[in-house]
Amino acid sequence: MAFDAQSSQFTAEFDATPSTRPTNSLVAFSDDTQNALTGFGTLVRFNHNGDIDARNDGAYAAASTIPYHARLTYHFRLDVDVVAHTYSISVQQGTGPVQVVGMNFAFRTQQNNVFNLDSLGALVDEPTGSLRVCNLAVTAQAPQVANPDCTLIMPNNPLTPAGLATPYVFTATDPDNGPCHELNADQSAFVQAGIFDPATGQISVYNPLVIDQGTAPAAPPVVPTLPPNAIVALWFGYNANNLTIQAPASVLTANNCHQGLAQFAYCNAGAFFRAANNAISTGQLVVPDLGIGSDGETCPSVRSFAHVDQDQSDNLTTTYLKTPGGLLAQNTAANLAALPGSTTFGNPSDNRLLDVFIDPALGCTPWTSPDITNPGHNSPSLPLNELQARAHQAAPVALIPAGDPFVLNPPLIGTPNDLARVNEYRRGVDQPVAASLADANTKTYCSNMRKIQINKMILDRPQLTVFRSPFPNIANSLFTFMAQRFVGSYELLNCADLLGQPDPVTLITDANGIVIDATFQP
Repeated sequence: MAFDAQSSQFTAEFDATPSTRPTNSLVAFSDDTQNALTGFGTLVRFNHNGDIDARNDGAYAAASTIPYHARLTYHFRLDVDVVAHTYSISVQQGTGPVQVVGMNFAFRTQQNNVFNLDSLGALVDEPTGSLRVCNLAVTAQAPQVANPDCTLIMPNNPLTPAGLATPYVFTATDPDNGPCHELNADQSAFVQAGIFDPATGQISVYNPLVIDQGTAPAAPPVVPTLPPNAIVALWFGYNANNLTIQAPASVLTANNCHQGLAQFAYCNAGAFFRAANNAISTGQLVVPDLGIGSDGETCPSVRSFAHVDQDQSDNLTTTYLKTPGGLLAQNTAANLAALPGSTTFGNPSDNRLLDVFIDPALGCTPWTSPDITNPGHNSPSLPLNELQARAHQAAPVALIPAGDPFVLNPPLIGTPNDLARVNEYRRGVDQPVAASLADANTKTYCSNMRKIQINKMILDRPQLTVFRSPFPNIANSLFTFMAQRFVGSYELLNCADLLGQPDPVTLITDANGIVIDATFQP
């Protein structure tokens, strides 16, 4: 069945009726008419087990078990992105509930080079039985910009073992602006908990799970065992613009939650850091030195001008698992074994950039502590990074400046500086509060960043060039990623106007806009 060629984003709806159960019948889209299964990019299947699933890259999968019945009609909707080679599938039988088969499934492996779909095929891979497909409707869509404002629905007891093990529910703050999906890398949100043990002075970390509204986790979250009188804090990271933490006002107040800081929010961080710093001062908690890198210099911290961007100290080291069926789970050894084919994804910048990319590129080692999400393993974390920076970062120390877009009021470029918001953010990451806006001077921040970060990139160019890029679709190495990150920070902080000096970095891109090199001016 032919339809107008689609080469971008489109929606396809159709009805399918299997004559028997079980069967092995498929409805699939392709470029031109195809007969072999390998010729189709998207495939929806009534399978041998009596369930509905769909092709996700190299295997069939489903977000949940969806049984089908013979001679009943099922209405399918596919949201297809031909450029990204992904599609999402939902199905409804009669007036029953709409069920998600899969979100952001990948085209069949053999179709990774197809950039046009114009044909529907119905196949029955059985000697008997039939599949009736009708009412095909294909609608082209303008490429959608991900909704930048999403909400996490927080458990009512977020600092307790039960609350930590309750998944946060991800949804749109305003559904009229589009959906929010945790697996959309332009929207993903992350949660991290720090746990301080008053008896030992030691810190552990736990990573609560985030799932889409209307879905269930792929595996039950680990219920942590907390030490007596533990002091627990939460931090939130986000990949888009404004993250809202939704809970009754009494819950937010009782757990000392702070939000409205664009991508960043936190709960009970003040109590956590006071306890940790007291343990450090008495020698109960020992903070390791930053160490010396392969370049002969002190390893950078999250408060080093060699590392910071326009909105330092946001984003987390938390990672989650995505199953082949599009469900989410905590990233643990047990889940990796129980959920074959799962892949990890995480919060991309600042803390994770330092711990996962910059540190290993320079032969440095981040400070880690027991990860009680994943028993028997240690991991880095935002609170450890901030405590280590407070203890060992030499002057000049990078602290949240007044021009950080997250602390503007409201958090939009060009809006007024706000001392209260500067200090609200600083308290959440254990930074000393500013006595005045002059004490958080953005011009001084720009000057230090320009001098120190440029010299550091030049010095470390050999190590950074051979290390992988956090975003290969943006830059081809860690060096070029850091160069483009500096350019963005210099612009967002308005450094050129504040300093009266142009951006010293010139980016070189290929035909696809990927940064492949950079040059520097004094």
